Amino acid sequence: MLIALYDETGPYIPGASDNASAVACLLGLAAQLQQQPLRHTEVWLAFTGAEETGCLGAQALLDAYGDRLRDAWFLDVELVGTEEIAYVTRHTGFLLLSAYRPDAESLAWAERTSRQHPEMDIQGREMVIGEEVGALNVRGYRGVCLSGFGPDGWLENWHQTSDNVENLVPAGLEKASRFAWAMMQDLDK
Repeated sequence: MLIALYDETGPYIPGASDNASAVACLLGLAAQLQQQPLRHTEVWLAFTGAEETGCLGAQALLDAYGDRLRDAWFLDVELVGTEEIAYVTRHTGFLLLSAYRPDAESLAWAERTSRQHPEMDIQGREMVIGEEVGALNVRGYRGVCLSGFGPDGWLENWHQTSDNVENLVPAGLEKASRFAWAMMQDLDK
């Protein structure tokens, strides 16, 4: 509760990594898809909001298009403006009962892509993060999160005034984009 209160009453946070880097990653993927469309896979790029208040944007997407997306594979992109990128194998929160995992199929998808592209050095890891995969899981959808993290293993600059353009790591954003593209190509086989 104190974290939420501070978040709402604290200083302005630019959100360069938390939000803007994911948007940049998806816009780059949109350009890639326009130049090189996948042959067998329809891709939806969804920019959802209100994550910190129960993933209301993702919930609205599922409310509106859930029937059409029942067999979809979701890839959530979070905080990828950092040097280190991972796919999240277990999401933990500050509360013991808030932990969840991606579904087995999505986790296998990320693991397979990691094995196929060892040069990217993207591995799975447990992280203290709550995001759209939890909302997907509760409703029975597949999904996995691709997230950045700092040298200490925590979400770098998350909700800090240091989450600004000067602290973005372009190489991490590029790595996340290349890995997401590789995951989409894997699905398209």
